[in-house]
Amino acid sequence: MTARIYDELHGFVELSELEQRLVDTLVFQRLRRVRQLSAAFLAYPGAVHTRFSHSLGAMHLAGRIAGRLSREGLVPDDDVELLRVAALLHDIGHPPMSHTIEMYYKRRFSEATHERLGYEIIVGDPEVSEVLSASPYTPREVADLAVGRHANRVYSMLVSGDLDVDRLDYLLRDAKHTGVAYGMIDLERIVSTLTVAGGELALEVKGISALDSFYVARLHMYQAVYYHKTITGFELLLERIYELMVEELGLRRLKTIEGLVKMVRSGEFAYWDDVWLLHLIKEAAQGRLDVGSETRRLAGLFLRRRSPQLVADSSKFSWTKVDGSPGRAVEEIRGELEKVCREGDLMIVDVVPIVRPSKMVKILVEEELVDPQTLEFSLLRFMPRSFVVARVYRA
Repeated sequence: MTARIYDELHGFVELSELEQRLVDTLVFQRLRRVRQLSAAFLAYPGAVHTRFSHSLGAMHLAGRIAGRLSREGLVPDDDVELLRVAALLHDIGHPPMSHTIEMYYKRRFSEATHERLGYEIIVGDPEVSEVLSASPYTPREVADLAVGRHANRVYSMLVSGDLDVDRLDYLLRDAKHTGVAYGMIDLERIVSTLTVAGGELALEVKGISALDSFYVARLHMYQAVYYHKTITGFELLLERIYELMVEELGLRRLKTIEGLVKMVRSGEFAYWDDVWLLHLIKEAAQGRLDVGSETRRLAGLFLRRRSPQLVADSSKFSWTKVDGSPGRAVEEIRGELEKVCREGDLMIVDVVPIVRPSKMVKILVEEELVDPQTLEFSLLRFMPRSFVVARVYRA
């Protein structure tokens, strides 16, 4: 290891020469200027941590878990750093304000995710691809693993699965910075009981209570932080401001996936961050940009922390199967909310998966892999499958 960075969760995080070179690239340093929780700081003042620290934490956990599996002969020694590097780069494609601006693109292009942009950065950013090309790993191999498409299912599950290093880090990190207690999980128990069986990542049965707590923490964090009523209102407001500014300022490259990919290949993506977005919002609020009066008004509301008013809320838990489509019940909820909407109102109808049986790690019970929600001593039998968020706000 060539460098050490002190992390508030994990203590000293050590980096190899390759990892240090990746961290030093301009596009990775950009993550210091991208908030992990978007507008959550307007409800929880401490929530100003970044994708940079989270990425280091995910890398550290990947190293801990893969290192232990390697010592047990379940993962080749040479692949431990590959897993660390993929975890390090897994969030490199997040747009400014993370998931808020990502939603602007996902509503228009279903493939416009931070994973898609991350893939393009790993294989197409001049600096990152140069560093990886001089390493034992190809940019494409790292990119496939970072987005969960690696040929080795165990590796994909560890970096981009349901019980992955991404979630293990962000639940603890987000809980720490918001000050809520709901995201606390038994990390050590999970790390020590993850194993490999039947060609996939699994959990020894003695870790089932820790797995239960992981999903309970996730459920509570969706309620208390990720879909907090005030935070959701500000995020919808921020998305509307961004939409208006992209149109009114003629920011054509920011309107399409192709434009964003061109920014990646030219190196411009490294400057597209929260600082850039908040500067535009400040300029708009002060009348220094050629934008409409509505954009100026909304920008002023955001800067003054004037929360949109919640006028309807039909959010609820659902115990029905989550199959990726909203379903008739959700469309009925959307229809009811549209009845109270006025022009300019902000509406959100999202189905947030909580327990997805097809994605969950199996439990190793006496050398047999078992679905955890079928175990009589697991709380997962009783947990809702999803959280349906359905709200209307008025700015």
